[in-house]
Amino acid sequence: MLAKPRLHSSREAQAEGVNRANNEFMFAPGRRHRRHRRARSAFTLVEILVVMGIILLLMALLVPSLSTARSHSKATACLTNLKSIGLAFEQYRNDNGGTYPPSYVYPTDMSGSWTPHRQDPKATYGILHWSSLVFDGPHPDPSLFQCPEFPKGGAPRTNPGREASDWEAGQLGGNGLTGPEDGALTDWQAPRMSYAANAAVIPPNRFTEDLSGGQRVNMLVAEHVIRSPGKVILATEYLNDWKALSKPAGDGFISEAHRPIDAFANTASGYDEYTAPSSGGAFVHGTFPADPSYGLLSARDLRGKTDLLALNPSVSGVNAVGRSHPTSNREYNDEYGGGANFLFVDSHAELLPVLKTLQSREWGDRYYSISGSNEVIDPNQASAVANNTD
Repeated sequence: MLAKPRLHSSREAQAEGVNRANNEFMFAPGRRHRRHRRARSAFTLVEILVVMGIILLLMALLVPSLSTARSHSKATACLTNLKSIGLAFEQYRNDNGGTYPPSYVYPTDMSGSWTPHRQDPKATYGILHWSSLVFDGPHPDPSLFQCPEFPKGGAPRTNPGREASDWEAGQLGGNGLTGPEDGALTDWQAPRMSYAANAAVIPPNRFTEDLSGGQRVNMLVAEHVIRSPGKVILATEYLNDWKALSKPAGDGFISEAHRPIDAFANTASGYDEYTAPSSGGAFVHGTFPADPSYGLLSARDLRGKTDLLALNPSVSGVNAVGRSHPTSNREYNDEYGGGANFLFVDSHAELLPVLKTLQSREWGDRYYSISGSNEVIDPNQASAVANNTD
């Protein structure tokens, strides 16, 4: 049976006609396919240069920011260690009748025995440092005394011992050794040291006239005699150059990174406070005669300096304080290199320009650890005191 032809409505016929027309147009020879998109050509040289310029501009903006962020991160790490050291000092003080330790002494036997007035002047048994005293052990945790701004974490000990990594190239041991050997003397101190005490509170070992070489001697300091604990520095960071903290000896250098920072000068005897008259003269921050920089050398003038921790240095002892961390004052950073972290007697710590600590007289209103008259006066009064002494 033949199927009946399907009758289309007028609407269906119209739609079929449109579809047929479209198909004929799309596939007709010589006609372009309107749905075909033209291929994109490669980037032009101008476009590439523009992109490269944008990338370089972003790098120029971001790299200094990243460098600053790294510097701040290092400063924070150094500050954290300094705060931990402050807690250890506090514990030592509580365990020892409220008295601070010496910065270092010369023990009298292999077990590290010592008293202020009985020491081995030849340092036969090495140097007993505050890092060992406050942490109650011969070899405290090394990482606590290191700052990432200091190469290798800090300056080496005077007598580094048998480990090659604890020595510096060109270093001489305090007993004359030129490197690690079996039986080499090892100081009672952290192997790398980035932190220094304030000599006015935590003194060197000059507790007798034989050791001081003068009529003045050091004394241990009790906390209660410090009148403004929140305004007196207890410890800070060393300059991050171990040779600057060492004394030249022959063809090498002997590290003195056990010594404290002496931030004062005496109006009668200059940087040698031990030979000053017991009842004459006075102390000033920095240098005498006074100058606007308080004896603080510029970063340029400090290059190549050594023996900054000498008991009678040629320049102010404040130049042994670190300058690794950027401060908010760009001009100061350009002139002096940066600031340092400071720990105060009340255990708070902060980043400051070294010059500011001198201007604000934050190393002490007295040279607490020295015998005799130990008042610290304003530099403007120093000349009158010196004239009266004469």
